[in-house]
Amino acid sequence: MNCHITFVHENEVPEARIRELSLATILAARHYRVFIHTNLGSAISKLGLPCEIVLTGVNSSERFWVERKLRTFLLASSEKGPFVHIDHDVFLIDPLPKQLVESPLFAQSDEPSSYYRKLPGMHRI
Repeated sequence: MNCHITFVHENEVPEARIRELSLATILAARHYRVFIHTNLGSAISKLGLPCEIVLTGVNSSERFWVERKLRTFLLASSEKGPFVHIDHDVFLIDPLPKQLVESPLFAQSDEPSSYYRKLPGMHRI
């Protein structure tokens, strides 16, 4: 399974965000092949992280962060096989449970709605 991380910023990126991305990438790479979708290709490549960099721009029409994640989902979904998308501040100490990896769709949300739990094949961790 491949792991995709979206890390696109328009302005200067705080050093703490780079550290989070680095740790998230290193830990995820222990279990999965990691792709970082970013407009900061040269800065990320200098870190020597165990990942492949997918260069992406910041489109002026993309006003919200969710639009950038959706672009990542579209690219990742064109792959053959399952993939997971994590934020740059998610640290996968262990691989994801087999039950989740084999489900057709899984998502984590802190929203109070139970919408995701009602989807067929969804599992909650």
